[in-house]
Amino acid sequence: KNIFINNYTFFDAFSWTWAVWNFFKDKYKIIANDSLFCSYVITQAKLNPIDKKFKKLNINPFDYFNSNDICLKWFVYNNYSTWWSDRKYFSEENAMRIDFIREKIDEWLKKEKIDEFEYYYLIACLLESISKVSNVAGVYWSFLSTWDSRALKIMKFIEIEDFSNNNLFKNEIHNELIELLIEDIKWDILYLDPPYTKNQYSTQYHILETIALNDKPEIFWKTWHREVISKNSKFSKDWNVHIEFERIIKKANFKYIVLSYNSVWIMSKEFIERVLKRYWKENTFECRKINYKQYLNSKAEKKEEHFEYLFFIEKKDLNQISYKSP
Repeated sequence: KNIFINNYTFFDAFSWTWAVWNFFKDKYKIIANDSLFCSYVITQAKLNPIDKKFKKLNINPFDYFNSNDICLKWFVYNNYSTWWSDRKYFSEENAMRIDFIREKIDEWLKKEKIDEFEYYYLIACLLESISKVSNVAGVYWSFLSTWDSRALKIMKFIEIEDFSNNNLFKNEIHNELIELLIEDIKWDILYLDPPYTKNQYSTQYHILETIALNDKPEIFWKTWHREVISKNSKFSKDWNVHIEFERIIKKANFKYIVLSYNSVWIMSKEFIERVLKRYWKENTFECRKINYKQYLNSKAEKKEEHFEYLFFIEKKDLNQISYKSP
């Protein structure tokens, strides 16, 4: 079904990687949401970019941070470097640079030398810079046992690439759990790309979240992680995902719903189809299968194929829905 209508709005409800809304940004007004603050600030920087002139600051922050050797022994240094433990997330020098940059960004905001969106932009740039020198294998659940050569390089403060749509539309960005937000948004296209596994993004990216918030949380000794329960997605829990999925589909006040879901994880294709067909306009259900290669794990190895399902329905109006549980 062709739904490329320029005055439509596109709600990316789990926008962590921003790949999807980036593709559609020139076709629709984008509403992006993610429960993690680190994703929120990166989306702000990419989707609603600033002019990068920093008029009140009166200096170029990239030149400033890259041309001096000022360091600070603070939260990241104390908790995620090797100065007193074996936590090889960052070299000691890079940890001190991260601490200095992050504290300076907060100082500039408090002194009103930067505005709210410049603040988001600089934090996003710091997170991008950190990713270049982190001694991890993609996510921050744990560090590598030996030093990756890139982690030993001095961190440079780099500019983040923005994906603006040249002000064609006024975009919205939210930082909320989707189950708390779904009833407050009424637009055209709802795109759902929820977590597929029991692994929580809030745990996998806990260091980026801590640096983005700069809230210096309590760190649990065995895992070195912050408290993440309040940010945990119900889509990663066997006993919650089926109930939560139907609740979101039922309450979604959208013309169209598109769902991307992996073939080997918690909800089955059959369950998803049954739920969507309870709320569809008749004969609008579509399901397409997209093959791709991915790492194998204990669950995926049991299947010969590995693919993504893409589901679509045109939804009934809320006042036409009368579903009675069996």
